[in-house]
Amino acid sequence: MNLILDETHSPALETAVEDIQEQLANLIYPGFMSDAEYHWLQQYPRYMKAIEKRLERIQGNVDKDKQKMQQVRNHFDHYLRCYEHGHHEQEALNEYRWLIEEYRVSLFAQELKTATQVSEKRLNKLKQVLS
Repeated sequence: MNLILDETHSPALETAVEDIQEQLANLIYPGFMSDAEYHWLQQYPRYMKAIEKRLERIQGNVDKDKQKMQQVRNHFDHYLRCYEHGHHEQEALNEYRWLIEEYRVSLFAQELKTATQVSEKRLNKLKQVLS
């Protein structure tokens, strides 16, 4: 995966590459195997494949990618704020976090299908619970 990211030098793709690097850092970090539920760890190969699909499609579609990225970013930023403030609704926060990953799949690599139903509406509903 890093090889693909390293080969993507276009300034137009820089924002997408930074987003992908952040996604990877939030998926794979010291202790992630003990932090994530087994069900979600099983989804990691599909998440990596979705990243590859995104990189394949981004050529010539940078604006569309940015639009999709912003949709995800709004939710992930909210998740991070809740996480950093030690939100007491831990189960809802955990569900929100993994639904965001599934949302990425639905936006960037729809053909890989999601492990659970996800939509902007469902994410917004959880966001309300966490607010």
